[in-house]
Amino acid sequence: MLGRAFGTVTPEMIQAGLLRPLGERRSERRLPCDRIPARVQTHMGSIPTLVLDVSNSGMKLELPDFLPAGSEATVFFGNVVAAVRIRYCRCNRNGSFDAGMQIEDVITTALDG
Repeated sequence: MLGRAFGTVTPEMIQAGLLRPLGERRSERRLPCDRIPARVQTHMGSIPTLVLDVSNSGMKLELPDFLPAGSEATVFFGNVVAAVRIRYCRCNRNGSFDAGMQIEDVITTALDG
């Protein structure tokens, strides 16, 4: 019945960003990464991590430790330093944690060499 009320939804409409699939709350597409090594600095210290995907306003990391939602951290990878807020952190099937981070500020530094 919703299809009649709102018209026909096509995959092209979703790809164009006119509609998002049910359950998708992000306003922009995240780009998958090849598990980029990084580290997260929190009030608990420095934690090694892997960057799984990124967008202009967020990123998903794989962490060995749980980080509480709402807490602040700094992510370091490549020539990027990002101030982030943890949006969620949940156990994954590897026994580690996947965490969604909202990017609040980014600093790009010069690479050595």
